[in-house]
Amino acid sequence: MGDQRVIRILAMVASHTGKFSNTYRLAQAVLQGARAAHPAIEEEFVFLSDHDVRPSTGCITCLRKGYCPQQDDVPRLQERILAADGIIFGSPVYMLHVSAQAKAFLDRCLGWAHRPPLQGKYVVTIASSLGLGGDLVNGYLAQVWTSFGAQVVGSVEGQAIIKGMWLNREQVLEETARAGRDLVRAILERPVLPVPDFERERFERFRQLIHMPVVGAKLFRADQEFWRQREGREPSHGAGQAD
Repeated sequence: MGDQRVIRILAMVASHTGKFSNTYRLAQAVLQGARAAHPAIEEEFVFLSDHDVRPSTGCITCLRKGYCPQQDDVPRLQERILAADGIIFGSPVYMLHVSAQAKAFLDRCLGWAHRPPLQGKYVVTIASSLGLGGDLVNGYLAQVWTSFGAQVVGSVEGQAIIKGMWLNREQVLEETARAGRDLVRAILERPVLPVPDFERERFERFRQLIHMPVVGAKLFRADQEFWRQREGREPSHGAGQAD
């Protein structure tokens, strides 16, 4: 690619075993594909298990007032996401879902699903499994990051019983290389991708909720203010809307 600008890619690993995990290996492989496509990459790894990420208490202060009262590392992790051009987010498959670390962090970002700040960001999702559930995890992660305003440009599933020994080796090599290339291409070319059907449905429900008489103003005050300030627009789809 002719464009030599520096792009920032943040890789977030939601495995308790950190650098010893297959999730980390897959994220490294995606970054290798990105580096092969573009020489000027500034990369950073975040291991959620190294940080204080407390589970949501369900107080919905983030919806009513626009902030979370918990005092932990989540705001600093969010700042690193906002500073990145692209994000790689990976989780092992635990009981057909993401890990506890991934779920806790994503739950704490609920306000982003109501007031999406990630327009113009591009994401690759990763699922590491023993052979089952990778599609479910990648599908869930795609919906979550799309609701945050980002555009998901690729997904990778690695299947392994012994660390680093992929049962689907050819698929892993192909998917990680392609995901890295596609992530770089999206960051440089900034395409606006079609809004997925699940996001259209989610936002229609969201629109109904925040406009409910009395309840909407009481529970979704921060959401209403956000959309009023955004040039007076009605809530629109989180993904693909670049400000």
